[in-house]
Amino acid sequence: MTDEHHHGVMGCAGNPIVRTPNLDRLAAEGVRFTQASVPTPFCSPTRASIVTGVYPHRHGITKNIDGTEKGVDNSWTTTEGILFDGGCFTAHRGKWHLGSRNDVRYYKEVGYAGEGYNRFLEDRCPAAQFREGEGHAKILGRPLYMT
Repeated sequence: MTDEHHHGVMGCAGNPIVRTPNLDRLAAEGVRFTQASVPTPFCSPTRASIVTGVYPHRHGITKNIDGTEKGVDNSWTTTEGILFDGGCFTAHRGKWHLGSRNDVRYYKEVGYAGEGYNRFLEDRCPAAQFREGEGHAKILGRPLYMT
């Protein structure tokens, strides 16, 4: 899943200037929501709505929050929770902005954007076993979904 960019700023959306081969492949192999919108212009409430499926007035996150504030916790059913309970390996990389990560049990691994995705795979296989963006689920032995 990607966020925080205009829908037209991708090659798969017909943009002739911006090259986005990884996003284009993600779109080709997944789903593009061409009529979607977000409930608020702020990161935290929008992300909370994406993972819980409810509006900000329901989950209670109505402004941007940091890791010291209460955010999404285990009391909410989340997309990640459904995937995790179904046997998938779930991980989060990048900006969180949903309160303390310690409150969310569904992520086997967490990391900040600066740590990089390759660090996530360092312990799992030598670099020679996979090409960039391919084969990761085989290495982990179960479906892999990153949000």
